[in-house]
Amino acid sequence: MNSDLILIVEDEEDIANSLCEWLNMVGYRTHVAYNGATALDDLARIQPDIILSDISMPDLDGYQFYEAVRARPEWTTTPFLFLTARAERNDVLAAKGLGADDYIIKPWAPDELLVAIQAKLKRAQEVSFAQLRRAYRDSLIVLAAAIEARDPHTRSHVERVSEYALLLGRELGLNDYQLAELEFGAILHDIGKIAVPESILAKTDLLGENEMA
Repeated sequence: MNSDLILIVEDEEDIANSLCEWLNMVGYRTHVAYNGATALDDLARIQPDIILSDISMPDLDGYQFYEAVRARPEWTTTPFLFLTARAERNDVLAAKGLGADDYIIKPWAPDELLVAIQAKLKRAQEVSFAQLRRAYRDSLIVLAAAIEARDPHTRSHVERVSEYALLLGRELGLNDYQLAELEFGAILHDIGKIAVPESILAKTDLLGENEMA
């Protein structure tokens, strides 16, 4: 079973249930809401990896539901696909103008829908990884800067070590994930200095036996 959870928002139960059954068959987990208002309530309890929504629905239509989803910071990066019978050009432009990730017209071709879902999930995972990597890297740099501040002889040392390590890693043909690990290791290579007294770090004479230990 695929770990990705798909939220289906569709007011026609037969369509919603058949879509849910098919997505389960191809390996996805699903959750169904029969209108936008119910879907918003459900989002307080679940965290879908992607949302498939109709447009013409009672209580809260697809456009209103989309805007409500995007108004919440925790849902701004969740892929959102409109799946609707409304094929007019104005509807397509309105959906894309809002920023929807895709607009698929019923009746959909299973392979078209599956490719769209896979592509949006893959892109979302790449964005999530990039954001996590950037946040983690920034945190490590702050920690490394604090270490450098205790040793006057290593100013900008972390930046240089990281740059050289990445140059070597690229020459060796490392992939993006390996390069990320290499960069993190380079940033933290002097982390042991946190436990070393400043009297030792700043000492200009030879270290004694106890100091060396």
